[in-house]
Amino acid sequence: MAFFTSSLRLCRERNAGSLSSAMQLLIHDSPESPVFEADWLPIYGRSNYLNALQLGSGGDSYFLFPEIRVDGEVIALGCFQELHLSREAFFELGQWFPNERGLIQRMENTFKSLISKREGLIKILVAGNCQISGPYGLFFHPNFPLSLRAEVWASLLGRLSADAGTYSITLIKDIPELGADYRVFSNLSDFNETRALPVMKMEIKHDWQQFDDYLKALSAKYRIQAKAALKKGLQLEHQLWGKAEVAQHGERIMELYEQVFARAQFRLRKVDLSYFLSLFDLGPDYRFHVWLHQGQPVGFSTLLLNGKQADAHLVGIDYEANKSFSLYLNILYQYINDAIVLRTRTLDLGRTAMEIKSSVGAVPVNYPVFVKLKNPLLNSLACLLAGKSETEPWVQRHPFRQEEPT
Repeated sequence: MAFFTSSLRLCRERNAGSLSSAMQLLIHDSPESPVFEADWLPIYGRSNYLNALQLGSGGDSYFLFPEIRVDGEVIALGCFQELHLSREAFFELGQWFPNERGLIQRMENTFKSLISKREGLIKILVAGNCQISGPYGLFFHPNFPLSLRAEVWASLLGRLSADAGTYSITLIKDIPELGADYRVFSNLSDFNETRALPVMKMEIKHDWQQFDDYLKALSAKYRIQAKAALKKGLQLEHQLWGKAEVAQHGERIMELYEQVFARAQFRLRKVDLSYFLSLFDLGPDYRFHVWLHQGQPVGFSTLLLNGKQADAHLVGIDYEANKSFSLYLNILYQYINDAIVLRTRTLDLGRTAMEIKSSVGAVPVNYPVFVKLKNPLLNSLACLLAGKSETEPWVQRHPFRQEEPT
């Protein structure tokens, strides 16, 4: 691409204030443009995934697909989501600022009430993916300079706010705390950084050729735990389903998914059955596992292959069956098995249930969220709550032999 030869050199030579003169911002209402087929995009920036997300997200959710060009060449593409929520739907999102102290929770409820009283319909802009943990809002070409990303973000957010008459809430979702982009968001004015639950990630060792190699790497205590759970799971029938089977059992699949969704601490957006079905357009990058008891589905898991990372995606669980068959542990072990078979480097197990995920080998990675409110006074209150936010205490387990204390 021409931009990344002569134009990239010119871009580096510009000062920060002059980039905007060469920048063009386009906002698509669907990801059908050929630019969303670029080979440098991760799976979550490509049209086949974005079509599934748009189709399965419901009627009160609207998508914006930014395309940013400099000197005529594409330097970034994105997926943003607008939520138009009633007061009741706004409160159903759950807890925004993680903190177990009653005073902070009461302050948060007051904060939400003030927002909903001022707004007939609460309009939220989510810069990121409501279904995936990670920085999947704006995708920069890998050769675009990090030093210029802040101006691109600021220009884009300003354009979207101006077009929408300013959103009640703007949410920049999941920026890795240890990543280079973190500095970009820390310096955006009026955005409040708040701690979210950590994302649990696991390294897949290069010498694990099969699941038994993983089991051998566990200490005796955790190997016994794994084998006991797997033995219980043998009472269930495990299958890998295709699109036809998921469609045939769609009602039950959604019942299981909604059991898990209802328990989530923070719930941005629920999907419908069409999302699970449309993901089959990803081909071998999508896997749908199901566990059955007496022919009836009692659990399922979905996995997305994102380059060299396997991403645990949405799950559904019958919690009564979970008690008898260690269903959730079996789902986690299946994710590990898939990651080994697919020869990935890492496995992203997502948020929630941190302790049990750490017991199979995952470790926490912080992905802060940045929040901005239209009302300056409420934004100040959000800043206070964000500063007081802290995730619920939990115990990090160390299941591998080399991690045992000497």
